Amino acid sequence: MSSVSREELPVAEPRVRRRIPDNASYEAVADILVVEDNPIAQLVILQQLGELHCAARVATSGVAALEMVQDMHFDLVLLPDIDGYETARSIRAFEACHDRKPAAIVAVTGDGDIECVDKCLFAGMDGHLSKPTDVAGLRAMIGRFT
Repeated sequence: MSSVSREELPVAEPRVRRRIPDNASYEAVADILVVEDNPIAQLVILQQLGELHCAARVATSGVAALEMVQDMHFDLVLLPDIDGYETARSIRAFEACHDRKPAAIVAVTGDGDIECVDKCLFAGMDGHLSKPTDVAGLRAMIGRFT
């Protein structure tokens, strides 16, 4: 079995990818921002969110996510724990300064220990979802915050 280097993976479109087409025959359940730089992880979570009839956009970095949050309101923001702590704090500061309705922010991470969950909550996140994500876990999180 040959291994694939990160450089050989397809490059995702920067910043925005909408999962539900504008001409869909149903209304999106929620508008979700997914912050993820891994193209394969993007595809997986976008497919899962599509099954749940959610409109999803992708930011490939915390900086891109903050720019997108400044441009529009999201019902839910899914952040990795790598740069998610700082991004969550920045989003909360922006919301407070601009009197914006807070988006629910949920960490999506492979680390589910109590210390990680506490760090997420302390950074201003509302919840935690363990990787690998599944449709049932996403459905529960969307139902909880939207």
